[in-house]
Order: sequence, then C-alpha cells, then structure tokens
Amino acid sequence: MNKDQVRYNWLARQFHWFTVPLIVSLFALGVVMTELPVSQLKLTLYAWHKWIGLCVFGLVLLRLLWRFISPKPVPSAHDGVPFAITVLAKVGHVALYCLLIALPLIGWLRSSSAGFEIVLFEFIPIPDLLAKDEDLSKQLAFLHEIGAILLFVLLLGHVGAVVVHRVLWRDNVLERMKPTKFHIVLIVC
Repeated sequence: MNKDQVRYNWLARQFHWFTVPLIVSLFALGVVMTELPVSQLKLTLYAWHKWIGLCVFGLVLLRLLWRFISPKPVPSAHDGVPFAITVLAKVGHVALYCLLIALPLIGWLRSSSAGFEIVLFEFIPIPDLLAKDEDLSKQLAFLHEIGAILLFVLLLGHVGAVVVHRVLWRDNVLERMKPTKFHIVLIVC
C-alpha cells in the first residue's frame, strides 16, 4: 500500500502539528499566570493566553472543516486491537475536538463576563459575548479550569495510545500523522 494512502494529507498534518505547541504553551501560560501576583507580567501572560487560545480555536475549526472536505486515509490496520479500545479512541478524539472548541469559547465568555476586553495581538478588538457578571465569571473560570484538566488528561491518553500502538501493537498508526523534522523543531522551540 502506498505511504500516501495511509497518511493524513499534508494540510491535515500541518493543522495537527501546528496546534500541538500552541496547546502546550496554553497549559504552561495557564499554570504560570494564575500563580503570579497582579502585575504587568501577569496581564501580559493572560493576553497571550487569550490570543493563543483564539488561534487554537480558529485552527481547530479549520481543521474540522478540512477533515470533512478532504479525502481520508485508508483506515489503519487494527489487528489485535480490542474493539473496545477502538471505540474508546473514537470517543477520545471527539472529546478532544469538543474541548478544543469549548475551552476557548468558555475563556472568551469568562473574559466577557469579567469585563476584560480581548484585543487580539493588541490590534483586533474581539466583541464581548456577555455582559459583565462577576458570579458568572467565577463559574466560567472554574469550568475553564476543569476543562483544561480534562483536556490535559485526554492529551496524555492520546500520546500514551500512540506509544502503545508503536511499541505494543507495532501497527501503522504513528505513520498516519507522523511529524516531520520541522514539526519536531517547532514543538521543541
């Protein structure tokens, strides 16, 4: 079978691997910024967190659109993989997409309800979705944090599944979305 028939197409792989370092940076910023005392640095990190979150939101929407209009690769061989694991993988992927859409939206709603305007890259004003409401803002902040923890757990499971496929089942799942050297450098930087 041709390698290109097994792999996701070039654009699908770009969406995947450009999203990875953005998500890692969102986690890092989220952990660091919430622990800082109120300062210019904290406000700057919050701004970057919001900007990157909106970029992830856009990339995920484009990725989903591309997923529905582009040809899909030949299904990977799942010889020896229990059916329940295959179903769990599908549920995990759907949950990842749902959280990658929901978390930026919740963050946007939280900023709106807290009365903090988002100006993307200090240039493009993003409209508020809600009126200022302190109680709602606290609830949305809590929901955003819980969602982020759940996303972290799902991503650990996603990476763990890749390792299991590669080491235990020795199938071609990694080949389907295998990063290039450029993607690895992008993630490391």
